[in-house]
Amino acid sequence: MESAVGCPWCAHGGDLRRLRDAGGGPDAVLERLRGAKGLGPLGARIFAREAQLAWNVFYPVVDGPAVEQARQFGLPEDAHALAEAAGGRERFVRLGAALTRVALDGPTEAVARAAGR
Repeated sequence: MESAVGCPWCAHGGDLRRLRDAGGGPDAVLERLRGAKGLGPLGARIFAREAQLAWNVFYPVVDGPAVEQARQFGLPEDAHALAEAAGGRERFVRLGAALTRVALDGPTEAVARAAGR
């Protein structure tokens, strides 16, 4: 078993909510997450993207490939503007995940046609 030193999960009793509630903004929470063995910057960003549905500290977040894909589709690149355009928190989180998937995997033919590509 790993000691509590250098183990953010252990220092917070293995409860991610305590890690979140330890204070600071999104960058501080991401830093604590990245302190976990095997969880680097990309993994922490992926966690933040998915957790923002329930964790206010991360809402709204859109970054990486999703921003570029939003730009290509003529959607707002700013997280707050994109959240407003999505019409709700759950829809925004789903849209961010979908934009990321499209950016990484490419759009379906129907999506490409709808976007005028």
